Amino acid sequence: MIALTDGNQSAPVRAIANGKAMHVCAICFIALMALIVMSSSVHAADDAIEIDRIPEIKDASPRLIRALRSLHERVKSDAKRCIENVEGMDSSGSYMASIEKTIETKEIFSLRVSGAMICDSVHSSSYHYAVVFEKKAGVRIDLNRVCDIVTRPGDQLFFRGSFLNLLRKLMLKKHK
Repeated sequence: MIALTDGNQSAPVRAIANGKAMHVCAICFIALMALIVMSSSVHAADDAIEIDRIPEIKDASPRLIRALRSLHERVKSDAKRCIENVEGMDSSGSYMASIEKTIETKEIFSLRVSGAMICDSVHSSSYHYAVVFEKKAGVRIDLNRVCDIVTRPGDQLFFRGSFLNLLRKLMLKKHK
């Protein structure tokens, strides 16, 4: 039995208990604290990772759905590796990724994948890329073909001079 006061509010706190009851309470307290510590460390790793869902797609083929799930799983795998790396250092980190739909037509579907992370508890890093898929085939479209015809000084896209010269020649041939 534990008595907190003897009726007088200014009296010191007294604890009265027999040895067995106190021993059982100590074991229960230790078990409760271990459970809290274990569950908080599991949730801490889960709370350190935030990854958006894949946006909804109209008329998605089964292959496209598989390709998008694979993309999401790769991002999730990177996040888990990042957090495991930090936990190995007895520190904390974070991983946040956003997956946004940028273009959707009958033929193609485009995503922008962005992320920010701290995987060593000190230095932050980020990434940003676009992925374009053919809806029916579910395969990625190679964006290198676009890069071959444009240049990007600063935040704007410009056609390369060699591409413009080729267009001029084609146009002149067509009008002759």
